[in-house]
Amino acid sequence: MNHKSFLNFLFLLIFKHKNKHIAIFFISIILVFILSSVIFVKTVLKHDALITLDAQSDFVVQKISSGRGVDTLQDWADDFLDIAGVTNTNARVYGKYWYEPNERYFYIIGVDLYEDQIIKNLKKIDKELSLHLKQRDINEVGSVEKAILRLSIYEIKFSTLPKAIIINEAIELAKKLTSNNAPKFINGLLDKVQK
Repeated sequence: MNHKSFLNFLFLLIFKHKNKHIAIFFISIILVFILSSVIFVKTVLKHDALITLDAQSDFVVQKISSGRGVDTLQDWADDFLDIAGVTNTNARVYGKYWYEPNERYFYIIGVDLYEDQIIKNLKKIDKELSLHLKQRDINEVGSVEKAILRLSIYEIKFSTLPKAIIINEAIELAKKLTSNNAPKFINGLLDKVQK
């Protein structure tokens, strides 16, 4: 029975036998409402699932050193855009870090911690960092130190916070999260950057 004949039959019964079939009419309305709700929810869920899948990475490229994930250059993400079929790349943070006060390692895994504006300026930050490193390569700097330096240089260049506070916070972070020489190194480098 197609939909049109069902509706004709339903309304014919209601008009002929109003008292008998009013319950059938309301039950039919409820069934139509439930069916349309289920179809709507199914469509919305399918649409949201497809949007979520489109936003996910198809593959992850990671640099390994001594069995540990290390930071990759931001240029690598840009180079992947040259591959046919690649339309989007996202830099991700991954690392195992030693927290000296508690004598424990902690992990930062697979989240994009940088806002879009920071990603756009990351090349500028790394270039600025490389200028002040003199003869050292940016990849020779430890992951934690590099993260502290990147954050601090970003704040020095792109925020309105006082530079002395930014440098002091970077030094305090370095004291808590890095080796003994790192706070002096970070202090000296950020002092050069601010000038």
